[in-house]
Amino acid sequence: MAFYGYARLVDQLGDAYAGDRLAALDWLEAETRAALDAPAGRYPLVGAAAQAVLRLGAPPDPLFDLIEANRRDQ
Repeated sequence: MAFYGYARLVDQLGDAYAGDRLAALDWLEAETRAALDAPAGRYPLVGAAAQAVLRLGAPPDPLFDLIEANRRDQ
């Protein structure tokens, strides 16, 4: 569920955000990097995805790949 929520957030920022979508994706990348260092206190969907990555010992690359894919769509 954590990864699904994160994916939906990325998709919404890339497809439906009313403001500067590239700036929103930049914010999300920075928030994701920060959450991987300290998940607590981050945006809830980002923190949950970061906690899942850390708990599973999984590489975080797919989180950033999804952001990059949405950047390319812009």
